[in-house]
Amino acid sequence: MSSAIQYLRNAVRHNRLANVLLFVGEDSAAKETAVVDLASGLLCESKRPFTIPGCGACPCCVRIQHFTHPNIVWLMSDAERRRRASTDAQDKTSASDEIRIDQIRELKRDQRLQAFEPGPSFYAVVDADRLTTQASNALLKTLEEPGLNQFLVLLAKTTSAVLPTILSRCQRLLFPSEAHLAQHDDDIIVRLLEKIEQSSVAQRVNLIEDFAANREDLKQALQALQNILLHSARTNSVLAKRKHITQILLGIETALFELNSHVHPQLVTEKLLLSSWPVVTPRDQKKPG
Repeated sequence: MSSAIQYLRNAVRHNRLANVLLFVGEDSAAKETAVVDLASGLLCESKRPFTIPGCGACPCCVRIQHFTHPNIVWLMSDAERRRRASTDAQDKTSASDEIRIDQIRELKRDQRLQAFEPGPSFYAVVDADRLTTQASNALLKTLEEPGLNQFLVLLAKTTSAVLPTILSRCQRLLFPSEAHLAQHDDDIIVRLLEKIEQSSVAQRVNLIEDFAANREDLKQALQALQNILLHSARTNSVLAKRKHITQILLGIETALFELNSHVHPQLVTEKLLLSSWPVVTPRDQKKPG
């Protein structure tokens, strides 16, 4: 399970899901699956309390899986929609790869209407990094004033083409590909963990100021580390065999939840490094587990 899915499950469980989400990463299928799972979890006719994903079998969940539920609107470029609809691999018909301002205006009109069926409504913007500048500016008003029980989910491969004003209004979640996760060097991560574990309380206090300087940077770093550790657990790498990995993962999960709940970054970092993260001496590491 990825860091992003863990966040979504915790946020739904505690009724703290942000109205505006940004799913970032190369794994397009994982991002769209997350939208489907999130929507099915909150619209499912069978599962209570709400959990992610839904049951997968009730009529509501089935329609969501088949992209036919009226409460979930998928917005994408004309070219992307045509690629998905075409069964002809040789179809070279010209269409725009950009998401235009008139499409955002149509989305905003839809948001002003009540959902077609009871429950929350979802608006998923595929390849949000292809928004034109005019479309991005038009989207800002929607981000500032999300409707009641409405969720806007932006999907992007990278944040480099997304306006900073949009980024600042979104809850960002990472969806790295398996290939990207597999590229990390276990030895480097092990040395990083050992350096933190073997640091004294005084040394950790010095780290807190650096780590807590920027909320978004701290969240991105913790999400990246969490994804690497979770991937290592699935692949049974040397990282997964370290003695305190479970405790570290729980600490990171708690820290991310608190950051997303607007707890001050310094308080979050102090709790993570001084309470949740184990202190290990070199002699402790040599003891048989």
